[in-house]
Parts: sequence; structure tokens; C-alpha cells
Amino acid sequence: MSLPITRVFGLLTASALLSSCGEAINEALFPHNLPHHVAFDEAAFTGTLRSGTGVVQGQLAANFRDGTTYYPPDTKVGLVPVNAYTSEIIQRKYINGAYLAKPDPRYAKYVRIAVTDDQGRFSFSKVPPGEYYVGSKVSYTTTWTYTDDNGFSETEPETHIWRDYARITLQPGQKITITDWSTGPERITNP
Repeated sequence: MSLPITRVFGLLTASALLSSCGEAINEALFPHNLPHHVAFDEAAFTGTLRSGTGVVQGQLAANFRDGTTYYPPDTKVGLVPVNAYTSEIIQRKYINGAYLAKPDPRYAKYVRIAVTDDQGRFSFSKVPPGEYYVGSKVSYTTTWTYTDDNGFSETEPETHIWRDYARITLQPGQKITITDWSTGPERITNP
């Protein structure tokens, strides 16, 4: 069956309009490169580069509906001091799922990074006492298969992304194992 040219054009125009509306809605829900409201204040990070006697450790895990658990390997985990700048990042990026602009370049030297092992475990040593956020962007890819009316099967990948975070207070010489994570909104993308 063929459609008249005007009808095809109308369908294409409607499709393009819906697509652009979808992008506008996505941009409204998940805007990119939002500016930081809190200015970077290097004085708020004073003392976090010194060596301490504390240990912060934990394990990242994703529990699936089917009862299986995934422990993300080779995943970066960050440790940053609690202050107005880092609190904004946690609130807007981790909790609200906003796409914030890149942080001030000076921020990088105050972020401690650990990488998870094959069981999702990580550890920070020689951490000075204080309040900290521990956070990570966790992702994994699944595939799903569908069959159309003609019997053709197609497999599509989906990447699942979310952010885990915790707020801790570390005393001198203390060892904290993070077992209770808060999780931000999940995003699903097709690579």
C-alpha cells in the first residue's frame, strides 16, 4: 500500500516534530553543562591532601530483579571532602541526575581515586580525619532481543548508568567500610 505524497510528508513532518519535542523534553529533564551555583573555593579543601591514618573501603554492587548480583570491576570510586562545592555536585549530579558543567580544574587535585577489583571492592588508605563523600558512576550493558512480525530477530544493547554515593565522618585511625549506599536515578542509553 502506498500513501499519497502529502500524507507521507505529513507523517515525516510529524515524526520530525515528535523527535525534536522528545529532544526538548530530554533537554528539560536532563540538561547538559549546567553551570555550578557554588564557586570553587580552594580554602574549603585545605588539609585534605595531607596524609592521615584512616581507611575507607567498601564494595559496589548491583542487585538485579532475577536475584543475581553484579560487582562492577575496574570502576573508579572518588573520595572528596564535604564542603559547599562538593555538596552541590552530590545534590545536583548524583541525586537529581543533572548534567553539570565540568568542575573547576583545581578540583581534580583534591579528588582521591580508587579502582574496584573484580569483586567491586575498593580501598583508600592514609585518609585524614574529616567528613567525606564517596561516590562512583556505575555502568553495565545488557542486551535484549525482539522479533518483528516477519520473524526477523534483532538484538539491541542497553547501557545502564547510575551513581552511588555515601557521606561519612572519619575519625583519626578509624577504618570505615561502606555498606549503605544511596543511589541516584538510573539512565538507560543505547550505545
